[in-house]
Amino acid sequence: PLPMPIVSGTITQHGAVVDMHVGVSQRRQAVLERNALPVPPRIHVRALLDTGSAVTAFRSTVFQRLELQPFTRIPIRTPSTAPGQPHY
Repeated sequence: PLPMPIVSGTITQHGAVVDMHVGVSQRRQAVLERNALPVPPRIHVRALLDTGSAVTAFRSTVFQRLELQPFTRIPIRTPSTAPGQPHY
């Protein structure tokens, strides 16, 4: 297994916020290149690290810009989710 990455920095009033670049997987990149298709460029995102979360999520625009389609959806609740109204 790969070693666990180490992230250091200041915890802000918004939490453990980090800037990162997100792109398609190496496997997807290889398939696109093999078929002479364009590889979407990596995009900058500002992310909140939540060590207590069971999922990783991005805004739908991140997936759209990377030309990725959902293969499933799961309901989630956030502090701002109204009772009985999961967000997809």
